[in-house]
Amino acid sequence: MWPRCIRACLYTLALLLIYLFVLVQLFDVPIIHARSDLALSVHWYVSYASALLMLFLTLLIFDATLLCLLFVKKLARARTEWPAATLELSRGRLGLQTNVIHEWADLDFVAKRTRCIGFLVYYPFVLIALQIVSRSATFADYAPSAPHIIHLVLHSGLLVCLALTLPCQRLRAEGRRAPLNK
Repeated sequence: MWPRCIRACLYTLALLLIYLFVLVQLFDVPIIHARSDLALSVHWYVSYASALLMLFLTLLIFDATLLCLLFVKKLARARTEWPAATLELSRGRLGLQTNVIHEWADLDFVAKRTRCIGFLVYYPFVLIALQIVSRSATFADYAPSAPHIIHLVLHSGLLVCLALTLPCQRLRAEGRRAPLNK
């Protein structure tokens, strides 16, 4: 877990620098109307903290998805040998030949792994929805901020790509394995 967190921190730092030195420079940050300096400070600290945490979470999931896809790609090239207990359990339940059981076990493993990671994609979507609701005119009269909108659109786009990549990888692995099942 720690190597993944370190990689996600490095990704976050790189994107934060792009955000600060490109997006904020291109599109000026809107003026926030606050009743005091304390309120303005709290607003900026909370905004930056939530943006950083959302970015970190998204990139943590990106890293998990990327490593899963690389693993599945290596698994698709290799010939796996499953333990005898797994083969016997599958043979008794499915009634398949030994070489087909190895292929089925690979597909079942890939399906379970991608489903586990695919479930993680929902968490950043909840945070994005909360940010959209919190910036609503219902709660405060915030001016639309181009960097903030671009930030949310890029996050949403990345998450949609991640959510669509895992099922496609599972289908690709199934397509590679299909000739052995005939």
